[in-house]
Order: sequence, then C-alpha cells, then structure tokens
Amino acid sequence: MDKLNKSNIKHFFSFFSFFKIIKSKLITFLHNLFSFLLDLLSFGTPLAIITNFIIILSFCFFIPINSLETFPIKCVFKHHILPFIFQGNCPTSGLFAGCNCLGCGMTHSVHYILHGDFYLAWNTNKLSFVVMLGIIILISINLKKLHSNNKFK
Repeated sequence: MDKLNKSNIKHFFSFFSFFKIIKSKLITFLHNLFSFLLDLLSFGTPLAIITNFIIILSFCFFIPINSLETFPIKCVFKHHILPFIFQGNCPTSGLFAGCNCLGCGMTHSVHYILHGDFYLAWNTNKLSFVVMLGIIILISINLKKLHSNNKFK
C-alpha cells in the first residue's frame, strides 16, 4: 500500500510537471506571437514589412472590385476632409478637382495592376504604378536583409 501511494505521488508530480512545461511553452509562444504582431503594426522588422505588403497586395488582389462601390467606408479625404476644407464647393480644376486626392482610385488601380489590366489601372490612378514599384523595391530590399541575416538559410 505504501509503495502504491509513492507511485501515485510520483505520477501526480510528473503529470503536474508536464502541465508546467506546457504552460511554459504556451507563454513563450504567446509572447513570440505578441512580439510578431507588434512588429507587424510598427513595420519594425524586414519580416514585418514583407508580411504587411503581402497582406495589402493580397487584399487588393482578392477583393471583388464591384464590392468597393457599395463598401460602407468611403474615402475619408473625398467625402469628409476636402469638402470640409473647401466648404462644400470643391474646385472644378486643379489638383483637387471634384474633391479627389492623389490617392483616389488607388485600391481600384492596384487591383487592376495585379490582374494585368494596365490600361484600366492607368486611367484609374497613374500614381499606382509608382506605388507598386515602391512596394516591389521595399519587398526586395527587405528580402535581401532577411537573406543576409540568415533568416532563410
């Protein structure tokens, strides 16, 4: 009987130490996950920069373009800020004609670029080609940084 109790106690403590190890691993995992999410929000590391741009481009690629017209959140500049600045009388010519900003149509245009419709992208927003080039350059630079830091080796 005495031997059985000692055996039960040993099993209990080994079972308890198993949960202690699991708890330690879970805390480490959650800490790493939290650190990665903070990096994503801050664009703080090359991996975060690459991940964020891939998420943004994936969103632009997969979103049905027709749904953007009915999306409840419209361009803040076009629908709120510029009409407020111009007191409801948007200019008819110039940089902000019709209360459009340089970013108006950017999502549509990037979507068209990612789907290979360059003519429609050019007509929607010419600046999107510069933005896409910048994104490609930033992804390339940060991939090189990751590779040189032996992250992929």
